[in-house]
Amino acid sequence: MKLTNLFSLLIFSTFIGSSFAAIEDDPDSWSLETIPFKFTPSKGLDDLMALRASFAEFADKGDFNYTARILVPWAVSKESVPIAQDWDAIWFGISPNGKEYSEAFSYYVENGAGIDEQFDAVRTMQGRVLLRSAAVFRSGESLPPETIRSLRLATCKLNSGETVADGKAALQKWSEKMASLGAEASTFWWNPGIGASTELEGSYIIARAFPSVESWGGASLIWEAHRTSDLAEVNAGLQKAMRCSASRLYLSFPFYSSNS
Repeated sequence: MKLTNLFSLLIFSTFIGSSFAAIEDDPDSWSLETIPFKFTPSKGLDDLMALRASFAEFADKGDFNYTARILVPWAVSKESVPIAQDWDAIWFGISPNGKEYSEAFSYYVENGAGIDEQFDAVRTMQGRVLLRSAAVFRSGESLPPETIRSLRLATCKLNSGETVADGKAALQKWSEKMASLGAEASTFWWNPGIGASTELEGSYIIARAFPSVESWGGASLIWEAHRTSDLAEVNAGLQKAMRCSASRLYLSFPFYSSNS
């Protein structure tokens, strides 16, 4: 972001604020932003993470409700990802609702020239997509965004005649079955919004969030062990409701949380 772009971005932040102002705060729903980016020459993840203290000082002064994590591809074919393909990692921002997101973004637009110069030295943004997330199933009592250590994503489309309610119901039954077998993960339904590519039109992103890499490994073993027997019924329910791409797996690194 350069100062010459602040006026247009301020208009954009005002627009998204008015678009989402009516959405009430819901503990099982969030507003998300994903920003794929490339590291500048000779820079990498360590250089970006070194900016955490500077960003926290800046963000804390704004007193906004926002969590940021860096998603690094672990098992990902970028050619199959419905975003710009020329990227190294993804900035993953979480706000309780669209209104609070727009307030945080407005603060950044109006006051963030200094911190943005630091970001520009280590990364180049490749776009931005706004999404809405709803919890379909929670592992245990809660899995807040700041505890996610790995994230598995799949892009899905509903089959003909199936509704979002049908898809969520099938996904919930599948998640509950996985949990009964020992899987430790929460399941979320993401609705792509402003900035989404044409490849995402009519699609949803299903996210499985794990509190550790080990917990993902356990879930993977459970899947392999039971996919032909105990999971047959819930798998059939999922396949009836939607068709999904192969999963993509990311490591999740904490960058900032207003709750910490």
